[in-house]
Amino acid sequence: MAITFSGVLTCIRRFLRIIMVVLNVIGGLCGLAILVAGAWALVGEGTLVVISPADSEKFTGVPVLMVVLGVFIMILSGLGVVGSIFNKTKWGRVVLIVYAITLAILVLMEIIGGVVAAVRKDDVAALFETSAEATFKEYATKLSNKDVWDNFQRSVECCGVHNYTEFRTLLNISVPESCCNAELIVAPKTCANYSSPLNPGVLWNVGCVDATKNTLANYLAGVAAIAIIFALIQIVIVVVSIFVAAEKNTVKYDTMSSGADKHNLQDDAAESS
Repeated sequence: MAITFSGVLTCIRRFLRIIMVVLNVIGGLCGLAILVAGAWALVGEGTLVVISPADSEKFTGVPVLMVVLGVFIMILSGLGVVGSIFNKTKWGRVVLIVYAITLAILVLMEIIGGVVAAVRKDDVAALFETSAEATFKEYATKLSNKDVWDNFQRSVECCGVHNYTEFRTLLNISVPESCCNAELIVAPKTCANYSSPLNPGVLWNVGCVDATKNTLANYLAGVAAIAIIFALIQIVIVVVSIFVAAEKNTVKYDTMSSGADKHNLQDDAAESS
């Protein structure tokens, strides 16, 4: 049995359909992970917002965006799965085309968003620093701010806005227990007894602004790497989805070609007779 070009294309399309289904299932799971991460950030964003109340919507908006993006990716992945399975039907091909166009727009938005995030990351850090300085001044006078700062310092392992000395120089109080690793403090000593650079294992010597900047830089670097890989995969999927959606045209062309060949054979037979 001879191997035809159309037969090879059919085999390739069948294989790509399977790949499309697998990739979109993975994409749906990634969307679910983004949704869960955004929901978790919404639950835990209160600390950051209280420390940085000015323009707090700039911080709360990110988790909301993650939730919306996660839902969008899950729906889009579902379209990709449905379109890949039913690509031989007219509505299945329409779904695939809509999926490809939407995915292409999403890739463009990701590229623009990545560039904007890289350019504006210093602005976000500066905003956090200004707002943190304002709330830190109320550490000794406002109990809610004190609780938030203590929890933040323990979780991030930092002390003060820029360093531990600000508790004395700005607030005229001793370094709080939240600035030290409680497991390493030997009673009856307190964290204030370890408030010197000679005790780096006990006292958190890093200021919370610097610690947050480092965390933000590492986070953005990881997000950028993932976004680049994700965008490249999406570009491949766009091309593949268009290729798979064009299957009917090829089949129709093959049918027309076969009909034309059959008609030519009949004409040749008639002329011979």
